Amino acid sequence: MCHLFGKPTSLCCELFELRYSDIKNFNMANVMKRPRYTKMNGLLYSEMFSPKCFQEALEYKPKPGDVFIDTYPKCGTTWMQNVAMYIFRKGKEMEKSTDFLKLAPFIDLLGMEGIINMPRPGAFKTHLPYSYMPNSPDAKYIFVARNPKDCCVSFFFTILETNQVLGIGMWIRLHEKMMSELRNLRESEDMDFTFTGLNHMYEFNKSLKPPEDLPEFEEVRKGIVGDWRNHFSVDQTERLNRKF
Repeated sequence: MCHLFGKPTSLCCELFELRYSDIKNFNMANVMKRPRYTKMNGLLYSEMFSPKCFQEALEYKPKPGDVFIDTYPKCGTTWMQNVAMYIFRKGKEMEKSTDFLKLAPFIDLLGMEGIINMPRPGAFKTHLPYSYMPNSPDAKYIFVARNPKDCCVSFFFTILETNQVLGIGMWIRLHEKMMSELRNLRESEDMDFTFTGLNHMYEFNKSLKPPEDLPEFEEVRKGIVGDWRNHFSVDQTERLNRKF
């Protein structure tokens, strides 16, 4: 079982090969570099996640009223996080962009630090497979599904724009922006949390030596249902159908 790198990701790599097989001098080595894996409780996950925080997410015991948003990456996670967050906040806008880390925490990345500091009511984000989800009849679970072909296209453009699988460069750019804002907040509000998981991810990503000219971070690119038809040829569609 794989946390972030399951079949849709392998299909995305297939799409890369399909899209660029006829382009001369295209260096696939530049885009096929992958983060390293490690294993916890039989579950493979990227080493960019803090083992401590990831274990805390796996072992968390849900409390009454907990809400989980469980999705495969690139399937509308951020959209659903915003929907749930603004329902809980009755439409009240965030004062700062860093509020999103507290109001809709990614528990696989932040662990108990994200869980404890989330104002209630709220919703956690996770990409854990169903069989590994913290399960409780007292909690509620929101699952977002997406056409795997649209998921592949979304992955494709994320990789293309950052030149790294799972957007390593993108994560560094986002982290630097977030940590700059968090430092300012700590000075003005005496914040008592440091996001250990973000620091771990940042240091790991830096160790991979990504390119200097990182693109601007964009959480949502397009989000159109059926957009895969604008990118897949008949042959590509048939090849991916056979994989299903």
